[in-house]
Amino acid sequence: MVKLFNIEKIGKSNAVFNPEKLQWLNGHYIRAADDGRIAGILLEDFKAVFTAAGISEDELRRLFAEGRVCEIVGLAKQKVKTLKELADILAPVLSVAPRVLPTELPAVVSSWTKAKLGEPLAQVLRELEHLAKGASSDLLAVGVDAKALETVYRAASERYNLKMVELAQPTRLMVMGSLVGPSLFDVLVRMPWPVVQKRLASYSDVLG
Repeated sequence: MVKLFNIEKIGKSNAVFNPEKLQWLNGHYIRAADDGRIAGILLEDFKAVFTAAGISEDELRRLFAEGRVCEIVGLAKQKVKTLKELADILAPVLSVAPRVLPTELPAVVSSWTKAKLGEPLAQVLRELEHLAKGASSDLLAVGVDAKALETVYRAASERYNLKMVELAQPTRLMVMGSLVGPSLFDVLVRMPWPVVQKRLASYSDVLG
């Protein structure tokens, strides 16, 4: 710093602390960081977030020892500005406990009716169950990738004259408890299928 210092470069304006710029920089360095390093920090510094989601410390360590968690970290870190946000996204994805909906549901949920989305979501679930072949782990383990899930959702949306987001958003809320986060299909194929199946089957909980 001594070598870089130059009195001629000192400005006359007061220094300004910009929290928005700080958050942007933090997100930038999170995205640039190694997925394994980020996972290690989450494991050590955000245990309380995962415990609140029903994940014991032993189970948390077992999960973080698996490659899938690093893959999900790599997907989810693209959407966050802080590690706390990242932990909040990961907790419901890693938990096998029943999904808990937000206390205050987003306004868009009022447009999700059983008459409009009940049968399309039921059709999606039937198609996914057929693809899953009773998988006990994640869908990737039985050869089902994100593209296959996207195809199912796209076909259902066309069949019922809906936009794909009208099926994807309820799915995201049911499975992940939020309308924001990493690529839905990339996450779904990396989660334990029995967890995804159970949460998807509760679609009536979010339909008016």
